[in-house]
Amino acid sequence: MDHQKREVIHLNAAGAAIRSPATTAAMIDWLSRESKVGAYEMVSTHGKDLLDRPYRELASLLGCDEQEISIVTSATEAWNEIVHGVAWTIFKEGGGGIVTAINEYSSNYLTYLQLKERFKVDIHVLGETEDGDVDVDELERLIEENKVVLVTLPHVGTNSGKVYDVRRVGEVTRRHGVLFLLDACQSVGQLAVRVDDIGCDMLTGTSRKWLRGPRGCGFLYCSARCRQLFEPATIDVHSAVLESLSSYAIHRDSRMFEKYEASFAAKVGLGVAVGELNEIGIGRVQERILSLASTLRAMLSSVDGVKVEDRARSLCGIVSFSVEGRNGETAKAATERVFEQLVSAGFSVSISRRTSTMIEMSQRGVECVIRISPHIYNTESELRSLVDAVVLK
Repeated sequence: MDHQKREVIHLNAAGAAIRSPATTAAMIDWLSRESKVGAYEMVSTHGKDLLDRPYRELASLLGCDEQEISIVTSATEAWNEIVHGVAWTIFKEGGGGIVTAINEYSSNYLTYLQLKERFKVDIHVLGETEDGDVDVDELERLIEENKVVLVTLPHVGTNSGKVYDVRRVGEVTRRHGVLFLLDACQSVGQLAVRVDDIGCDMLTGTSRKWLRGPRGCGFLYCSARCRQLFEPATIDVHSAVLESLSSYAIHRDSRMFEKYEASFAAKVGLGVAVGELNEIGIGRVQERILSLASTLRAMLSSVDGVKVEDRARSLCGIVSFSVEGRNGETAKAATERVFEQLVSAGFSVSISRRTSTMIEMSQRGVECVIRISPHIYNTESELRSLVDAVVLK
């Protein structure tokens, strides 16, 4: 599948995957035509179908209506529009609680701390079962014993291949009438993710990772019901209408979370990228990525001194490992040294540090891991080359 010649062996889809030639060509073509007819004119007279496509393709992939999809500049913007919007609309009326998980991304946790200061929001960190899944029994207790307004957690964390059974979370939140926001940055594009099956009220994701779309583009799903419950964190003339100098009305369709200014070339590229994924089929893509990841874990496990860090009942295409040492500092130094070796040898990989998922990695006593994330354009021989390049000293 799509084995292009590249300058590096790219194994960093969890950071930013390689775009397909068709996606890049569509973006270049848009920019080229913009330069001939003008940016405004391109949108108004030539771009409707191209700009509508990402809504159609994402709705098809996620199992929702086109009007429940918004396209913004990043997954971070999408997530903040929802979380700060809920805070401004609901939490300000009298506090409440947020439930998150131990593998929460630190950027998101910073927001919880900010909301705690601003709105007296209580932060509850949900534990895990022995097999590394989210503890839904504890979630039931937290909701029953506290004024929980929002459950928000990652489907897949940034530092390992662990996948939460978020469908069970959706069952609990629906039963209790609590809002459920799913951070799907690391799952949409590599795993089958259907909001109608999961039961989440809202979902955020990014273009640049497993979807193989451009940077500078993110998206969110917000159910038609939830669009009536709260306002976005910020609005402008695209997302709302100024009715008078003392009143405004929010658009409750796909424009609700969007802004007037955007990268239209990125939007076009996202439509092509998701369209290609839908044509291939997420089932085939998921099967290939999981197969590559499983093969890589087996290869790494056979290397003395290497410790595969992925521990859970359900795993995905992210493979993380560290290098063993006498203590935390020697293990950290050895892991960083191997990371530098791999980069110098021409492999595009990533390193995930404790500061990125502080709760979980602190609990495990891990300072950093090397993160490998193959996509459908990778081969087994590339994985073998990477393992051969892991030289322990």
